Amino acid sequence: TVIDWSYADDSGVFATSEIPALAPGESAWVNISKQFPEVNENGTLEVKAFVDSANEIKEFNEDNNSAYQTLTKNVFECAFVSDVKQCAPSADVTISGKIVTAVFDEFIYIEEPDRTAGIRVYTTDKPAVGAVVTVTGNLLTGNEVSIYADSLTVDSAGEPLKPLAMHNPRLGGNGYGSQFAVGIGEGLNNIGLLVKSWGRVTYVGDGFFYMDDGTKLFDGSFEGITGVRVESASSDVTIGDYVAVTGISSCIGTSGDFGIYSCILATEITKINQ
Repeated sequence: TVIDWSYADDSGVFATSEIPALAPGESAWVNISKQFPEVNENGTLEVKAFVDSANEIKEFNEDNNSAYQTLTKNVFECAFVSDVKQCAPSADVTISGKIVTAVFDEFIYIEEPDRTAGIRVYTTDKPAVGAVVTVTGNLLTGNEVSIYADSLTVDSAGEPLKPLAMHNPRLGGNGYGSQFAVGIGEGLNNIGLLVKSWGRVTYVGDGFFYMDDGTKLFDGSFEGITGVRVESASSDVTIGDYVAVTGISSCIGTSGDFGIYSCILATEITKINQ
């Protein structure tokens, strides 16, 4: 059995912690987290807890406790999305004045008003497309650089941005900061941007399809299949359709020698006359 307890004072808040159940009069040293809201960070503090006959906390004593371990948290105030992508992995960042371009189940995308860069933000908030937001959170790296948001604030309403037109091989681009090169790494990195591309459907899978604009892009996923991958939970396209796709320039990993390759997270799919 365990005892849950918490304690608050003027300097911060002790997070709820658990200690082993003790016999009356016994005590135990426990390490707990002490949260400081002004820096949104935890340290550890060893506290001696005493229990009464009801097996409840009677008092605690910090005498002779282990040294408080301060965990310094530097929050980088980034003016641009490009600044965020140049931060070190796991850095804490804040960025404001960016426009929401797409909203998905687990994340959203935000972008510079001048459409020069965009980034994924993991959040449970669902701001409207076009909203101007401020985001504070932790930088995640991997296939796609993202922010895991601690907070998201809608600063004002706004107008949705228009997508940038790109042919298939330009999607992804060279590496930039913590963002790896994607696909053939041709041109400037555009991961996270709202884009529009097009092509003839060459393959249809479960929740995705491939379209080729005539450039014969090959990512190595399926033998003989060319084009760029389009992620779409619901589409009625068939092989041979010619489509225009608006969505987010993103990326996905693959086994073998092809590394990270480009894909579009579709927000709109339009069939073009055959």
